[in-house]
Amino acid sequence: NLNCCLANHNAFIDETFYNIDYSQKKIYDVFVSSQFLDCKNLNLLENIDNVCGMGYYPCSENEKYCVPFPSSVKKVLNFKNGVERVKKNWEWIEPVETIKTINSSKIGGIFSTEEGACFSSSEYLLCGIPVLSCKCSGGREIWYDDKNSKLCDPNNISVEETLNIMLNKYDNGEYNRENI
Repeated sequence: NLNCCLANHNAFIDETFYNIDYSQKKIYDVFVSSQFLDCKNLNLLENIDNVCGMGYYPCSENEKYCVPFPSSVKKVLNFKNGVERVKKNWEWIEPVETIKTINSSKIGGIFSTEEGACFSSSEYLLCGIPVLSCKCSGGREIWYDDKNSKLCDPNNISVEETLNIMLNKYDNGEYNRENI
C-alpha cells in the first residue's frame, strides 16, 4: 500500500543557478567535469585539443598525484596550471567559476559507461551546451535526445569522430541553447 515515485536526483539541481550565460565568449571546444576515478575514462581525451577539465574529490592522502586527465588537457580549472598536478597544487574553484567555464565551452564531455544520473551532464545541459557522452546506463541518458547530445563508443577514435561531428553542428548553428 505504498505510493512510489521515481525521481532522478538531477531534477533538484537549481536551474536558476546553472543557466545560459550569453556574455561568456566560447574559448574551449570541450569542458569535462569529472571525479578522479579510472571508471570516468578520462584517458579518452588524449587525442583531443582545446579541452578544459575540472577534477573533483581530491585523491586520498596516500596518493601523491591527481593526474587522470591526460597531458593533452592543458587547462585544468582547479589546478594551478603550468605546474605539476599534485595535491599541493590543488585549488578550490567557486561554483560560479565552473558555470562561467561551462558557458565558455562548446561541448560538455562525460565518458563513464555506467553511473547514476551524473550532475555534470545535467549542469552542461542547463547551461545550454550539448553533451558528448559514451554510450551509458544508469540514469543520465534519460535526459539525452538528438537535439542536445550525441553518444559515442568508449574508445579514442569514436570520441574524436563524434566530437568533430558535434563541433561542425555547433559551428553551423544546429544546436539551440534554449532548446537544450
